Amino acid sequence: MSAWDDLIAKYQSFNDVPAATKVGSLAQWILESGRGSSQLARQHLNFGGLKFRERMVGFAQPVDYRGSDGEMTTYCKFSSIDEFIKGYWHFIDSGPYTEWRNNCGSPEEYVAYLKSVGYAADPNYVTKVKALFGESSELLGVDDGAVPGAGQTGTEPGRPAWQELTARYLNVRTTPVLGIVLHDTAGSGTHNDTIYLSNPQDGRKVSVDFTVERDGSIWKLNPDLRTHYCNHAGRATQWRGFKNAQVNAVTVGIEIVQKSDLSLNPVYTDNQVTSVAQLCAWLSNEFGLAASDITTHRQIITDGSRSDPRRFPFDTPNGFWAKYWECFGRHEQFVASLGEGDGPALVEVLTNAA
Repeated sequence: MSAWDDLIAKYQSFNDVPAATKVGSLAQWILESGRGSSQLARQHLNFGGLKFRERMVGFAQPVDYRGSDGEMTTYCKFSSIDEFIKGYWHFIDSGPYTEWRNNCGSPEEYVAYLKSVGYAADPNYVTKVKALFGESSELLGVDDGAVPGAGQTGTEPGRPAWQELTARYLNVRTTPVLGIVLHDTAGSGTHNDTIYLSNPQDGRKVSVDFTVERDGSIWKLNPDLRTHYCNHAGRATQWRGFKNAQVNAVTVGIEIVQKSDLSLNPVYTDNQVTSVAQLCAWLSNEFGLAASDITTHRQIITDGSRSDPRRFPFDTPNGFWAKYWECFGRHEQFVASLGEGDGPALVEVLTNAA
């Protein structure tokens, strides 16, 4: 389980604050840590961009860190996910934000209050965080109707078109599908990669549920996702308490066709990214998965030997997540959360929190 997954799981059972503020605060963390991908989050378990203050003694350790703003500043370093959650709410309770309890009728009211008393300098901060309330509610399992202003109008994604081959190596699935693992083939970057994964001739018993090729074509190699699973992850992997072959048994694997040396230009085509997003959206809807149930080979490998899907465009205005949320009718909200410009997004937003 990644630190981000652990944070979501622990925050789901955290009931010390109203639901509206949970939705609002998690939306902040999605924005400020890039869903747990920022160095501040990964290295120091600081998902909120919290700068160190004397009042944080006993809750966090000071650490010098050069943020995306280019400045070396002292930030909070937390020893565990539980300590971060406890530390965040101590930060709020002990600073200039003590009136938050009078401003928690909705996620927007809570975030707007924090902004009004100096939590962030970005004039568009509330708009960016508000665009993530729907995702935050979904991650927390909060009923949209139970929290005013938390829900987003959505649509049901359709099933993308695919072609079929049958993988040689299939196993009987006896557990529900709980997640999706994205890979890249690191092969020839052609249809031959799909052919190989359907019937490897080198003695390797590998297989995968789907491949997505350069032209955007989807190939389904598992004839029945509910009754069979493939050997796409396997060795030295761990995800949510499952290890190695167990990971295969509870996930669907998608191999994105890519050349071993990443020499293709563009590295991934727009059609390819679109098809991966549409496939993941359909699988999420089909199996009742959340966005946090989508992971990568890099995130589940335990020995550091894999980094795929390499250079895949996740958080850009026209990247995977934008296309994924478009399938649910949330494209505009997601793009609004990215702010201005076309550069990398949702990587790290550091607050000016007092």
